[in-house]
Amino acid sequence: SAATASTYIGETAEAGRLEAKADALGMEGYRQWLVPARLRLALARDDLDELRRLVDTLGPEDLEPWAYEMPAALLDALIALGDRGSIEDEAPKWVRPKTYVEPFALRALGFARADESMLADAARVFDGMELDWFAEETRKLLA
Repeated sequence: SAATASTYIGETAEAGRLEAKADALGMEGYRQWLVPARLRLALARDDLDELRRLVDTLGPEDLEPWAYEMPAALLDALIALGDRGSIEDEAPKWVRPKTYVEPFALRALGFARADESMLADAARVFDGMELDWFAEETRKLLA
């Protein structure tokens, strides 16, 4: 989302303005599209309380295979929360070759298991998908 991008480049006032504008729309439903954006914004802000609150609202109905951004954002949130147990519960089912979520699951499992080869594999898959930012974020976990 634009608010998340603004947060990453240090434009916190603009991020707040964009978030308020989105909130003013009062949209309901569409959880598969709205919650991942909220998770990404909380990640950008390093807001662990909001991450935990959002993660705790998720149920199995939110993690449908076609709603690929939700599990990707959830796995990233679990890394930020350091929730290794939840990663071990959730990530293995998303290690599906040639899917969008695969490198997120590999990265989460690599983090949870302190497995550098799995993290390197995740970075390579991100590279192959031309998801450069996610690849670089993964490499930071290797450092």
